Amino acid sequence: MITPPVAVKTIDTEEILVKGANGRVAYYSGVAWGDRLPRLFQARLVESLANSGAFRAVLTNQDRVAGDLSLAIEIRDFQVETSANGTAEAVIDVYVKLVNEHNSAVVTAKRFQARQPAAGADSNAGIQALNTAFQQVVRDIVIWVSRRSA
Repeated sequence: MITPPVAVKTIDTEEILVKGANGRVAYYSGVAWGDRLPRLFQARLVESLANSGAFRAVLTNQDRVAGDLSLAIEIRDFQVETSANGTAEAVIDVYVKLVNEHNSAVVTAKRFQARQPAAGADSNAGIQALNTAFQQVVRDIVIWVSRRSA
């Protein structure tokens, strides 16, 4: 079961986070995710795990069916960071725990990170970099979970 990811308020939004070189938090103007980021993260991860073919079933808490293992996810960073010289980079940092649903024990945990330079400082380049970094993180999570649950 993939539980809804947790994230701080600046990430748990439909807006796309941009951090300036001075640490200032802002959001891209006029663009947004289709839903709150943790919900999108969960949906895409469920889809990727299901498409991997490595599992009998991939569930969410909405399925109301008991599973053997669950993933508890903390999204620590999911933003575009800009530097003083005008470059931009997507940064994703996620902490994932694989939990035995029968005894609530953490089986193992791992941190997944990705950085992807953006082709420019505009929102289109930033979003493309975030998507590329996200695909890398999801691919790494799918491989990790597949090996741990076999």
